[in-house]
Amino acid sequence: QDFLPRAALAAGGCCQWLWKAMSLLDGLLAGNAGDLGRILGEHQRQCEAKGDYGEAELARRRLDRMKQQARAKELEVLALQQQSEAHDLQRGMHQQVNDFATDDTKFGRDGLDNMIRQLKTQLAERQSMELQQFASKAVAEKYSAKWPPQVLDMMWRADCLGKQGRYKEAREMQRKVDQAKAAEENRRRQADAAQMSRRRSNFEDRQRSEAAALDMRIAGLLAECSREQHRNQEVLQKRWHNASQNLHFAHSVSARNVAGPMQK
Repeated sequence: QDFLPRAALAAGGCCQWLWKAMSLLDGLLAGNAGDLGRILGEHQRQCEAKGDYGEAELARRRLDRMKQQARAKELEVLALQQQSEAHDLQRGMHQQVNDFATDDTKFGRDGLDNMIRQLKTQLAERQSMELQQFASKAVAEKYSAKWPPQVLDMMWRADCLGKQGRYKEAREMQRKVDQAKAAEENRRRQADAAQMSRRRSNFEDRQRSEAAALDMRIAGLLAECSREQHRNQEVLQKRWHNASQNLHFAHSVSARNVAGPMQK
């Protein structure tokens, strides 16, 4: 422990730090273990040459036990290293997902929301201007009296009677003319009001249709944005799955390579 950083010990020890620490200790002890293995091997061969097979078997058992301990230690260090790599992969994947969500909010959905607000504002302003123009045009339209032939004939007759000095008959005819004009004006006002009502209704229907078309367009844009987000998430998930499989395969190969000599 004299070689271990105090800050690392105070931190409680993570997998990556522990793997580095054990690698450092293994490096310090590797020379002594190698020397002891060579000594035991030489001792085994000398015993075999002398015919002391009992001592040779004892030396071989000690040497095998040393090899097994070395392999177990190597597997332990490898397991810590693989655990650290898996943790780094998972942390990197979470970071990618968070970055994607942040970028999508900043550049994707926010931009779409701004465009939707702009489209709605433009439509509202245009429709408000068109409504004002429609109302102004309706007020500016002046009523021009166009009398039917019957009324014109009665007006002509009243004028003729007046010029002939037949005032009583002229007054009676003028009264009938005034009544006919009032009836015609009332009929014309009702017809104009009905026509204006139809025009206003058609105008409002057109504006409602424009608003509904914009809502459908916005719904399509939102649906496409949602599908794009889903596709991007699927790409990230597939990428993480492939990376996890590749890492798991590499770890399995490394573990078999280390554990192979022990199983033999």
